Amino acid sequence: MISVIASWEQSFSIHTLLAAQGLNGSREHSDHYMTLSLQWYFDYTLNHSQRPTMDLKQYSKKDIILSALKSEIDSERTYLELAKRVKNIMLADRLKFLAREEKYHAVFLKDLFKAEFPGEQAKVPDEGVIPLPEIDIENESIAMSDLLDQAKETETVAATFYSSMISIFSDDKQQSPEAQQRLAKVRDSLLYLATMETGHARILETEADHARQNEHDTMEWEMIHVGP
Repeated sequence: MISVIASWEQSFSIHTLLAAQGLNGSREHSDHYMTLSLQWYFDYTLNHSQRPTMDLKQYSKKDIILSALKSEIDSERTYLELAKRVKNIMLADRLKFLAREEKYHAVFLKDLFKAEFPGEQAKVPDEGVIPLPEIDIENESIAMSDLLDQAKETETVAATFYSSMISIFSDDKQQSPEAQQRLAKVRDSLLYLATMETGHARILETEADHARQNEHDTMEWEMIHVGP
């Protein structure tokens, strides 16, 4: 358990850095999410060996990072768009919260790109090289519960993606101790991102269930007024 706590303290540095940059949102959201993410971190870390993985060997490190960056930017935009559509204030607030979280992830990935490819600009591709699921927000006929289900699937795959990224940042015995320490922090950070995405999926699962129940109740109420 000590090693798990040590890893948590290292990966926590992401949020510490982002908070210093003024990206951490409200104190209420930050405290609440930190409590939940600690719980998710222990759950995800202790069961990490049982998680599904992706085979990323066919992709370059640059394409992997840029595909992840595109996914986070797209997810932020999607959650903000969904927040505009819903009438439930609490759901809209949760969606905005998720959008902020995706923004944090994008900042981390941009910094990771700079560290891996000094002097190069992280140009987000129009299409990610790695096929990741998307949310069909263009189809306005889809029920909100179904869109939230799609978002949950996207977050679940993202968790697997980040967990699988860890393997491409493995240690090289020929590297300096400083370089190995940096890679260790990257791996801890990727595990933390996988944990956060798992937490997002759980939030979306709950919200999808609530939305489905509301849609069902609304339909029943409307049918009451339908004549024989």
